[in-house]
Amino acid sequence: MGATVGEETFAALLGSIGFGIERREEGAFSISVPSFRLDVSEFMDIVEEVARLYGYERIPPKIPVGMLRVAPFDSSLKKRRRIKEFFVSAGFFEVMNFAFFSKRDLQNHSIKESDGRYLAVSILNPVSRELELMRTFLLPGLLKNVSYNLNRGVRNLRIFEIGKVFTRGTDGSPEERYHIAFLLTGKEREYFWREEIRDYDFFDLKGVAEAFSEKFLIDISFVRGREPFLLEGTTTDLFLGGQKIGSMGEVKGETLERYGIEQKVFACEMDLQRVLSEMAFYGTFQEIPRFPPVVRDFSFYVDEDVPVELVREKIRSISPLIKSVGIFDVYKKEKRSVSFRVVFQSLEGTLTEERISELQASIIQELVKIEGVNLRT
Repeated sequence: MGATVGEETFAALLGSIGFGIERREEGAFSISVPSFRLDVSEFMDIVEEVARLYGYERIPPKIPVGMLRVAPFDSSLKKRRRIKEFFVSAGFFEVMNFAFFSKRDLQNHSIKESDGRYLAVSILNPVSRELELMRTFLLPGLLKNVSYNLNRGVRNLRIFEIGKVFTRGTDGSPEERYHIAFLLTGKEREYFWREEIRDYDFFDLKGVAEAFSEKFLIDISFVRGREPFLLEGTTTDLFLGGQKIGSMGEVKGETLERYGIEQKVFACEMDLQRVLSEMAFYGTFQEIPRFPPVVRDFSFYVDEDVPVELVREKIRSISPLIKSVGIFDVYKKEKRSVSFRVVFQSLEGTLTEERISELQASIIQELVKIEGVNLRT
């Protein structure tokens, strides 16, 4: 208590208020509490009685001393903060939802029993039937946020959430992982006097995902996919290191109707755990190129069942001298024609026409090997 009280004084003080004192050994006592003192139930209560009788004014004040430990460096936490900063700077608002949902949410998204997301962890004592399961993905919560805002007159939204999802492992035990989900709905802005404001579309969503990939030096590839709650033709799977980490696309109308949403919603969800493992905490730097780039355009007939992203990735993989590959025209008549703009550049010297011709020949030679891709002449 901050002061030393002798044994005799200690025994006398407690004995004066009816406590029984029996000495056991040096510095140790057995104390019996009077039956009418129901407020004394632990040793700290006895210490308080001694301090009261001894006199608080006789106890010198002391500043408590505690051992402080330096918190360990948590790179995962710092990376999540940087991701949040990225989305906020891109005009998104962060939302935080409960980590629970209901079986109705699974049904609303047409999740089948064979889907791993269907095997949710049940709560033994749920607050309500709407919160009876641990969530296995984040999108239901974001759609509820959209519905809530629409009912209050807010029609243009850019929102994201970083949170844990809970699934079952191969042995049936619960596992928790961080996911990130974001969505766009409505228009880019409320109004603008000079031009008509357009609605968000799939390419706005994909642009955010691509900017995310470039910002954190993550090589995410986009491949046509399928999800039960995303519109076919817009559904895109996201791959990192050959493994699927998420999907994005336009949410199906039937799913939106179940949440009372009457406008288009474009959503993306990713396994953040995989992203964090590949994400560079610090960026890399390189010198500004001193030698000019060379731009060449290529046009190919690409069958509808061949993903354009596959062709684009193939071009990029041909040579380190290829700095960027973009699509500047898509034309459909009898066949689909896709035009690519390729930028060549070297940090060591100016590329010669001969070297450029070799690279052009390599691009054409590799692409025509892909079934369903032919050079447009």
